[in-house]
Amino acid sequence: ETRIRLLMGAVMGLCGPTQKLAIVMPLTVIVPGDVADRILDTNKYPEWNGERTKLLYQFPENMDLWDKYAEIKAQAYREGDKDAKAATRFYRKHRKEMDKGAVVAWKYRYNDEELSAIQHAMNLYYKDEAAFWAEYQNEPKDEHLAETPMPTRDELVRRHTGLIRGLVPRGVRALTAFIDVHNAAFYWMVVAWLEDATGYVIDYDTYPRQSLEYFTLPRIPKTLQNLYPGMTLQGRVYRALVDLFKELFSTKWPPTGAMIDRCLVDAGWGLVTDVVHRACSETEYGAVVMPSYGRYVTPKQRRIEDWSRKPGDQRGFGWLIRNRTGTGGDRYVLYDANKWKSIMANKLSLPWGEKGALAFFSGKDHRLLADHLTSEYVKRAEGTAGPMDEWKLRPGNPDDHWLDCLAGCCVAASTLDIHGDAFSRQERRKVYTADDLKRRISRVKI
Repeated sequence: ETRIRLLMGAVMGLCGPTQKLAIVMPLTVIVPGDVADRILDTNKYPEWNGERTKLLYQFPENMDLWDKYAEIKAQAYREGDKDAKAATRFYRKHRKEMDKGAVVAWKYRYNDEELSAIQHAMNLYYKDEAAFWAEYQNEPKDEHLAETPMPTRDELVRRHTGLIRGLVPRGVRALTAFIDVHNAAFYWMVVAWLEDATGYVIDYDTYPRQSLEYFTLPRIPKTLQNLYPGMTLQGRVYRALVDLFKELFSTKWPPTGAMIDRCLVDAGWGLVTDVVHRACSETEYGAVVMPSYGRYVTPKQRRIEDWSRKPGDQRGFGWLIRNRTGTGGDRYVLYDANKWKSIMANKLSLPWGEKGALAFFSGKDHRLLADHLTSEYVKRAEGTAGPMDEWKLRPGNPDDHWLDCLAGCCVAASTLDIHGDAFSRQERRKVYTADDLKRRISRVKI
């Protein structure tokens, strides 16, 4: 109100009563109802002749193809392609369909690596939707965006458990791990859980381990290619999994000597899916390790809980364990990646000391981990079963691998029946062992 009064009174009256003053005011609307938004409203302030210029006056009709384009672009960034050439190739192939219906303000506004102003506008849209609507459309849409529950980078860096690296807390219920598989290196993490689902991140790293404190996957110094020279992609991924399994699963974590109870391995990369399943089924630690798939469940899709049941399915909150067809008992975990990232973020937002909170070991600079954990943002959408969160990668932050690891460790804990209020409020059923059944049978009088 103060700024509006200043504009309407002091500024517009500068030249005196007998003179006319021409005023031009470039504006960007940041949030609905701010000064810029109100001045541009010709119903409230017609004398300003406000005009909302836009980068994109009409969106393309085929948004499904553009969503696919955005997925290809994000994957290209993860793999070190700065210009996302794979996404541009996809756009070139489908350009006629993707451009249909779109209207841009200036057809020559695009970068050298882009093919059109429409592609440029859509790149900005997928980079940060909230910023796009505010900075380029002058129509902020913050009511459609969920406030991310993830703490800030600085808050995460300072979030310590008080225990040093590798030390298990008293009263530990289980240890879970997750391995994120990539061409150049694996990312992994181990979390210790209490019965109330309080989580202690006791270790995380890459395989092979790096000597630098700060690095990105596209420029990672020590790679699987260095460790296993001359081997094919499938060969070195298999060897690396076998060696990392031995390292992780044979470790007895002090002071209790606890060992990993459940490890999930990312099997979603199609080039090595069969290799991951083979490594998990052939290892001597087969009772501990399982392939896993994080499914990006969109608002238009059915929740995993609503999927049709198949023989042998084991179901939980946002996950299921299922038999792989034609493998004779090879089992894997499917989970809702959006749901579990939100659960993880909520646990990180709880003050340390609250039941169900998550924090990291002390004595290490967690800046790189914090960058991974804040590499995605949340968009609130209306799904088939009500409001839901969609997690989207920020193209400028290609590394989100420990984010995937931490969410995967939470899923693994849930498969072990470690829930707590921070996980879900689903009813927990007692699991009967063979000894329980024997005792019950012995009490039956015939």
